[in-house]
Amino acid sequence: MQSILRTLYFAVCLAVMSSTSVWAQTGPIEFQVDESRSVYRTGAPLQLRVKVICSASGILTGDLEIQVNDGMGGIIASVRIPDLTYSAGRQEVDYLLPLQSHQVLNSIGFVFLFRETDAKTKKPSGPVHTSVGQIIPPRIRSLTAPIVRSTTANEKATDDYEWLAIETYLPKLADNSRNSPMVTMLPRLVADDLPRDPLKHLVHDVVVVESSGFAELAGAQVQALESWVLGGGSLFLHLGAELPTEQSEFVDRLLRRTPDLLGDEIEGTELIPVLKNGTLKTLDYGFGRVCLTTQRSWSRATNLDRRRAFVDLWRLRSEHRDSITRTGLLSLELIRNLQNTEWQQYDSNSRMQLQQLQQMRSGFQQKAARDMELQLLLSSWELQLKSQTSPRPSQMIAALLPQDVRTVPIWLLSTIVLGYIIYIGFGEYTVLGKIKKRRLTWFTFPIATLAITLLTIGTAKGYLGSSIEHNRVIVRDASEDGLVCREQKFDLYFQGSTNTLSIPLQNEAFTPVANQPISNQPGYRPPQSLESGPVLLSGNPTGQASLIQTLQQWKPQLNRSVRFPRDQKLPEAIAQSKFGTLPASASPVDVQQIRSTVPGAILYGSMNGSGLLSVVDISQDQQWILCQTILAMSFASPSNNRTSYSGLFTLFDKISPSADIGLFDLVCSPEEELRVLAVREGADLVIYRSKVPAQP
Repeated sequence: MQSILRTLYFAVCLAVMSSTSVWAQTGPIEFQVDESRSVYRTGAPLQLRVKVICSASGILTGDLEIQVNDGMGGIIASVRIPDLTYSAGRQEVDYLLPLQSHQVLNSIGFVFLFRETDAKTKKPSGPVHTSVGQIIPPRIRSLTAPIVRSTTANEKATDDYEWLAIETYLPKLADNSRNSPMVTMLPRLVADDLPRDPLKHLVHDVVVVESSGFAELAGAQVQALESWVLGGGSLFLHLGAELPTEQSEFVDRLLRRTPDLLGDEIEGTELIPVLKNGTLKTLDYGFGRVCLTTQRSWSRATNLDRRRAFVDLWRLRSEHRDSITRTGLLSLELIRNLQNTEWQQYDSNSRMQLQQLQQMRSGFQQKAARDMELQLLLSSWELQLKSQTSPRPSQMIAALLPQDVRTVPIWLLSTIVLGYIIYIGFGEYTVLGKIKKRRLTWFTFPIATLAITLLTIGTAKGYLGSSIEHNRVIVRDASEDGLVCREQKFDLYFQGSTNTLSIPLQNEAFTPVANQPISNQPGYRPPQSLESGPVLLSGNPTGQASLIQTLQQWKPQLNRSVRFPRDQKLPEAIAQSKFGTLPASASPVDVQQIRSTVPGAILYGSMNGSGLLSVVDISQDQQWILCQTILAMSFASPSNNRTSYSGLFTLFDKISPSADIGLFDLVCSPEEELRVLAVREGADLVIYRSKVPAQP
């Protein structure tokens, strides 16, 4: 009987699966993950390119829900995008999802649920159409540098840009095999592929735009590219003979401080732009960088020119710049120094490898020893580059926590427990025994237990607080012309009870950074994992949306968001203070000017990789201390102790904006000098940063 039932069960399952498969193939709409044209930058929001294939006879209106899982069925994000309309045909869309590819180990799965709705009432009116997809992100550090060409450009271009791949400059093993700690993706795009939203450039480390592709960009694409560069992006731009208005105005703004940089060569009746000196010019633009050349000038480029462009575009550490200039290879000295100081912390297998390496060095196997050491160094560097752990989230949480929040000291908890034990042992047993009233224990024991419980809860609330706390710090980077080119918000939520909040988002890239316990106990180290649980989002991820976030009791949640405003001027009071043009050592007159024009000013100063060069103590209070804590995160390490760099900064001095959980893109190059002005704006602390322009 059981075998018959089992046979019937499998038959029903097969029938259901078959019908589902047929429906999926013949349904009116299908969503396919376009993995061939997607890029996966480690530490950046996840780019999802989707092909939408609609075979409906009319127009389909509905809501799309994208469920993201970790490849093993665990939901890590759910994004619901309402009010979408599709007609028959094919189209491609891309979304920037608020999670990072490194958060999963092997693969990322997607389930697309399209619910048809009535066009007028916006209520469900039809079936749910389901599609599935999957991507497998690189397991090592992934960097992206798209090359934008004309729609009609020849695929066999003279420059293949392989020189732009960082792993090309790694020392190679004797057998020519390569154990690379990173991979550089160089996708070829046509002009129409470039984003019209600067937030979607967060998936790019470097963008290369050839002259033919630059001429074909739409105005919105040029504006998005310029906004991203001003906010910290890195652009390699080729110029051609004729430029549309939007492109020409961008170049004029770029060359404002070096108007005599370009010249012309006559070819027939046409003027061909060239650089007057050399083949390449590196320009700082806002907080970003542009390597500028022309089609004619770059056709004369040598290998040395390509190396110069490479180190400038990637903003490599000075050790790597010097090494590439001398040898054409990246330096491994920093990794060697880091490894030598950590050998004793390695496991027994690593120590055995070290002993084997030392024996080979002392013998006649010098060549094999060099290969083995290189293999170990590259493996060590891979761990450094892939890691997203950083002290900055914990530092930010500690800085933003309400000042009355403290963990309950162990000695106090021990005192309460000891008092309870003494009461039970002495009060309940001895005292009630002597007066022969132990039967009262049925009343006194519950009362005492309730009192101790209330005392413990009251003590915890007194230290941790019981109401919802929301503290925010905003870092605004300002360009030379007094515009806000990038805004980063860091929100800390801390509350006395578990609650679910709806957080509005407006044209910003959101990242849940950390949700971790706090402690002020000596020797406490925060957990390495900074996961914040599933992300639930309703709306366009980079447009208008609402974030649904569950906050745990007495567990701080740190969120960050990034946006690139366009034509947003500095507040009038900040502009009147001539912020960014004041000297490094402000005089008393300058201080009075700041105080009179910016009533909420807390701190004015100048800083670089060595720390604060000068500080005007306008207001020394708790927020002043918070300012110093945040500003200390603006640089990876003091320039006089560069060997303390680790992780991502073993390779770079600075990276393009990424909205990452490690707050790495908050960091400026130690070679840059900043003017900073911190003010109170309502309940928020706002820190303005302006880069002192380098001499042209």
